Amino acid sequence: QGAVDPAHPVVGGPGDDVLEVDRHLLRHALVLDNSLGQATDGGVPVTAWGGFERFRLSPIGPWVPPAFVGGDGPERLWTSVPLTSVTLGGGDDALTLELQGRLVDGASYDGGGGDDSFALYAGAGDQARRVLLDLPGEHLRFRRDREAVEATLRGFEQHRLSAWRLDVTGSASADQLE
Repeated sequence: QGAVDPAHPVVGGPGDDVLEVDRHLLRHALVLDNSLGQATDGGVPVTAWGGFERFRLSPIGPWVPPAFVGGDGPERLWTSVPLTSVTLGGGDDALTLELQGRLVDGASYDGGGGDDSFALYAGAGDQARRVLLDLPGEHLRFRRDREAVEATLRGFEQHRLSAWRLDVTGSASADQLE
């Protein structure tokens, strides 16, 4: 916890390491870039890391939606805040959005290469009234109460969705849906 000098990165060891981003760090519109091993605010590095495969974004207090860029290896990204964009690299990656609020309107989620999974949980009691997923159209619509937001979704081979109502348009491929 606390500020990390980007000149002195946090380094994970061998095995499966988790970098948790919480507290004050998400109070700015950060770009968390695992390919570079750094988080930037307006292009200025604010923290650095290396050797992490799993990321957990769970702020306490005020936050601003961040963006995430993945590296070449397999990554697991879990977040309780919506993201403006996710671009995962090669590797078998997993993105889990466990939101208490809603998605960012106009967000984009790209699984990249590999065998990637996307999960969207709409909060306690599945507060999303309706989720529409159009796999061939790379389109995701998330409606809560009277508000709806839309996002681009591509490059994921497995999908796990939770809402009161799900409308899914499958592709010509063997889609994996839960």
